[in-house]
Amino acid sequence: MTVEGGSTPPELQSFYDEVDRFMEDRSYCYSKKSIAETSRKLKRIGRIIYGLLVDGRVSTVDPAKMSYNDVMEFAKHIKDGDLKTSPKRKYFTTLAVLLENVGNPS
Repeated sequence: MTVEGGSTPPELQSFYDEVDRFMEDRSYCYSKKSIAETSRKLKRIGRIIYGLLVDGRVSTVDPAKMSYNDVMEFAKHIKDGDLKTSPKRKYFTTLAVLLENVGNPS
């Protein structure tokens, strides 16, 4: 997701930076393919959450500052979407691991 001029919005870039740090911390125990796939999923999650921020449905994109209500709004959005059950579970699990990594119990 980019804004006019082709740049990534600062809030979303901050999420991406956190994802990159998270993946770097795990590079010693995951294959390059797994790192690329998990990074892709997390960045897609970030774009979804950013869209919810723009719509006024969440308060932040920052994984360290996301509230329980923000996480529940993401969950509601995913639940109501057209994804099958398995990808939905993977999105929830992947986001939960990121939040845990940054010390967010939400």
